[in-house]
Amino acid sequence: KKKKKKKKKKKLRAGNLSGTLTVVTVGVVVYIMCQLSGIDAFLILRELGRLNAPTVDPRFGLNPTTSSRPGSGSTLQLNRPTAMPHQEFGGLTKEERRQVLHHHDKIIDVEGHPRLRIGFWQSRYKVPDHGALHGLPYSVKNNGGTKTEKNDDTALAMMQSIEDMSYRTNAIWFDQDDVTYQGGTDRGFTAVYIFDNDTKIIAVFNKQTGNFVTTCQLNGREEAELKATHNFGGGEGWFSGKVNNLPPKGITPINSFENDVMGITPVDDSQIDNSNN
Repeated sequence: KKKKKKKKKKKLRAGNLSGTLTVVTVGVVVYIMCQLSGIDAFLILRELGRLNAPTVDPRFGLNPTTSSRPGSGSTLQLNRPTAMPHQEFGGLTKEERRQVLHHHDKIIDVEGHPRLRIGFWQSRYKVPDHGALHGLPYSVKNNGGTKTEKNDDTALAMMQSIEDMSYRTNAIWFDQDDVTYQGGTDRGFTAVYIFDNDTKIIAVFNKQTGNFVTTCQLNGREEAELKATHNFGGGEGWFSGKVNNLPPKGITPINSFENDVMGITPVDDSQIDNSNN
């Protein structure tokens, strides 16, 4: 009886060894096949290990009321980022809240110039009045100013246009130490400008933060002032209440809801004195 038990144990050990050798053999064969196919087997193992790793919400605490995917039907609310204390967020001004980070923000990083950020929230705020400058559809309101539909798609399109400006051969960068926006006023600050020398469209950034502020089309007087003094805005008549977002020169107004339904007729830009942007 004792001899039978010993034989039984030997069979079990042999079975375990056989199973181990089978696993090792299969592993070696798979590794060789991966090598022959140009596949990094260790990379596959690392990726499999990441499946159970914790993930970070790319929306950075910005909770959409609907889908966060860009589209005309999506509407995002500006909520407190998860990393920011309630008290700190509550103390922000409206302007500061529009500069809160968003996963659609664009970065302009051109060698030899400051690193800039085109914020999604600020762009979404500016696109109704300034989207026309960047080729977006617009209508003309009763006061002569343009209006572009405000949604995620139009904001992203304007952001892309501003980013493209920075890489154009005709772009002039104003990022010297003496560059100011609305210099000489209580709203002035040191700025960085990207100026399209052909279309006369300018993108304004706060130099201290690198954040996008606004975009305009300069007239002859404003262009001359910018190139001579490195300042734009804040001059005579700047705060007079005149409409600043007149139809851009060289772009035909596109009929839309306000024109077709409400009877607001587009204005011929050739008949407009675009003297105050």
